[in-house]
Amino acid sequence: MAHGTVRYTTVFIPMQTGPVAPPHNTGDPSLYLQCDGNPAHMSDAEKFARFMGAITLLGLFAPRPEVPEPAKRLFAEKGVDACNQLIDGVETPTKKLPENFVARRLPLILARAAHQIEAKNYTAALADVKKARDEAKAAGLAGNPYFERSMGLSFNLMEASANVGLSDFEAARKVGLASLAFSRWSVLPMLARRDFGSDLNTGSPDEDAAREGSDKLFITDAPLHAMLLEQRGRYAEAAALREAIITRAGMIDSTTKLVWPLAAAALSHAMAGQWDKADERAEGARKALDSADQAGKPDASRAPTLEYLDFYHVLKLAHDGRMDEARTLYAARSEWSSLSPGLRFNVSDMLRKGARPDQLTGPLAHSGAEQFNAQRQLALAQLLQYNTNNQSLFTYILPYASVEDYEKLSDAVWNLKQERFIKSDALPNSRFHSISGGLTYPSRETMLIAQDAMLLHAALAARAQGFKGLLYFTTRSVNESSLVAFVNPGPDVPPQFYIDADAVITELRQLIPSPEDLAARRAKPEK
Repeated sequence: MAHGTVRYTTVFIPMQTGPVAPPHNTGDPSLYLQCDGNPAHMSDAEKFARFMGAITLLGLFAPRPEVPEPAKRLFAEKGVDACNQLIDGVETPTKKLPENFVARRLPLILARAAHQIEAKNYTAALADVKKARDEAKAAGLAGNPYFERSMGLSFNLMEASANVGLSDFEAARKVGLASLAFSRWSVLPMLARRDFGSDLNTGSPDEDAAREGSDKLFITDAPLHAMLLEQRGRYAEAAALREAIITRAGMIDSTTKLVWPLAAAALSHAMAGQWDKADERAEGARKALDSADQAGKPDASRAPTLEYLDFYHVLKLAHDGRMDEARTLYAARSEWSSLSPGLRFNVSDMLRKGARPDQLTGPLAHSGAEQFNAQRQLALAQLLQYNTNNQSLFTYILPYASVEDYEKLSDAVWNLKQERFIKSDALPNSRFHSISGGLTYPSRETMLIAQDAMLLHAALAARAQGFKGLLYFTTRSVNESSLVAFVNPGPDVPPQFYIDADAVITELRQLIPSPEDLAARRAKPEK
């Protein structure tokens, strides 16, 4: 293949979700429902007994097992008390507690941590996360690639939330990015990372690595990353990333008519002192707006684009030394609602220097640092309120991935000769082709592996066709399709989005082994 050659494909795996059992709990809710909203663990013997009862007259008299019912979950201290009885032990008419089945016990400990956060007992929540980690390690789960990429992520999420409650954002960022140590390409750990970048005005190498990795997978992440780079004053990097976004859009659809991304790039280039490129992008955005207006189809991003172009005019006035005019135009708006916060903060400081007291009005009334701190306090207040709804924190308690569900995808993912996923139909206005498969995902737990399966298959297909890497675009939701381009590094391939195929294969084969790897794994005697 020629250097820099690109071929496009769509990865698609349809998924189905099984029916959700309607709540049919009667009587008082168990301690389990009161603690985390889920029923007790049922042993295989209990399951068999209930099955036998269901097909005999005994089933008419046996109590029905509980089903998940989050509405029965208690809140704050009351929730802590219910969890205490399960974790520390109490006699009940039907079962001797504490709960000792590790896959059920760990969520209970994490649920208690969530209730401690609801009660603002953040130090106690951190102690519970440590307890959960210690018990997982004692059970031999620490380091297990399936556990670390599923339930194990819950430890980081809950610990980070407790640290945010303590306003220790550095600690929250560190633990929120901990999955970088073992996962670069598994999609769920990337979704679960929390770097708290908007709460800190300084970066870190781990944060950069996490953001750059997310840019390569999630199609909406790069613009947000560019905004954060602007907030940190890293304008040249932001401009380069915005240029990569523009290139990517044209690669996905050659007929794409960009408007807002051009205006955003103009601002980044201007702040980086790259005025020739800034003028080019601003003019391109204006022409695209005019063209859409004349066609009677105003662009959907017209309002924010006009605001960006107005702001560009402010920057041009300042660049030309016309500071009083720049201040007047900037302060004339009560709010720059569409603008990147980092641009507002930094340009406010630039325009405030040398200003007369009567010019420090509107957006110029406060320094960039004051505006940043006000934004952080508002975001923190919203987050703390969000954590009191007796629901949000419990979404951080993830299910343990089924090893069997991963392993049974081995043939489908690794068998490229059958091309089970691949169809040859081209997509309009591009060189895309579609990749689809007949896989089904009957539950939320198994849906979580879909993107790993697609990404690994795409990397294997790229290498099989003689390409070194790929571009891969998906969304920040568990979904059934993604876009992929098989590429070699070159000037037509944005390095910000390039993924090395061998790196993906090396990591994800731990989860979805090749048929040969799987046979060797199963032949190995258990210790």
